[in-house]
Amino acid sequence: MPSRALEELTAALAGWPGHGEAHLQRGRAWLLAADGARRAGADGRRESAKAAEDFDAARAAFPESLTAQHLRGVARFGAGDYDGALGDWRSLIAADASWDTEDLRAWMKQAEERKGSRK
Repeated sequence: MPSRALEELTAALAGWPGHGEAHLQRGRAWLLAADGARRAGADGRRESAKAAEDFDAARAAFPESLTAQHLRGVARFGAGDYDGALGDWRSLIAADASWDTEDLRAWMKQAEERKGSRK
């Protein structure tokens, strides 16, 4: 259950602030919470924004973590920050071309479309 994981990871971070792996895992739990919120009829933006904060902290601890960068893009997308998501994903592909997949390009296309629909 994401809420229990969030509680336990938050408690762990209280005793060990800046622990990159804990932030990475709590960010993943926030993404699960965002998915649950959307399934329950909410938009999941608050949970996605919390996930993005944790992925920011994970990147601060592990600047080379491309996984944290990818997931931060997913979280930003979920929070409605399409420019931020696109920036993360473009930097990700520039850092390692193996991330340039059909799936990621589909996410990027959706972000561009949603960004364009807000104008």
